[in-house]
Amino acid sequence: MDLIPSGFVARPLKIVVIGAGISGIQFAHDATTSLSSIDLEIYDRNPSLGGTWYENRYPGCTCDVPSHTYQFNWAPNPSWSSLYPPALEIHKYLEDVADRHNLRRFMTFNTVCVLAQWNEDSSKWKVVLRDVVSGEENTVFADVFVYAVGRLNNYKFPKIEGQKTFRGIQVHTANWPADMVVKNKRVIVVGNGASAIQCVAALQPGESQSHTEDTPR
Repeated sequence: MDLIPSGFVARPLKIVVIGAGISGIQFAHDATTSLSSIDLEIYDRNPSLGGTWYENRYPGCTCDVPSHTYQFNWAPNPSWSSLYPPALEIHKYLEDVADRHNLRRFMTFNTVCVLAQWNEDSSKWKVVLRDVVSGEENTVFADVFVYAVGRLNNYKFPKIEGQKTFRGIQVHTANWPADMVVKNKRVIVVGNGASAIQCVAALQPGESQSHTEDTPR
């Protein structure tokens, strides 16, 4: 029996991904190894990939999951330095993975998404992007829109009475200055979550006194 050729013709898919952290890297690998005829673009607000592991650099920042389970199953790393590796090592791992699998070519940095709107008539996503350096905006259209920004790097300061008149330095663990010096300073840490526990333990050898506060439960 002769086979009748199918009338279906595959068309290229334009895919736009917001976020070049762990989720964005995972999607880039899956899309490029499982799909054909795709046009993939990944945008991230930071100057480099890594997401939360690019941004979080506070003292003592580590992974709270054993290193050999906190990695891509398609890119195992047998050379972790410890059971709970520091943030810089995790970020280096993500960079190495992206380079080894040639995923960085899909990524554009210093870019934020200001609008993502679905158009029923064209069956396309309208995505408006803004360069955080120049402020210039650019519009792209996509068949698939993936929001992969995560939740661990959107921070805010708590509202504390007298905060605006406080003359000392105020920092957030999610936006720790690279040149921050705490030696011989009195430090108060608000909160007792994972970041605070790691931060206090790392800061104590460098200051005269530290104290942790948390809201009553």
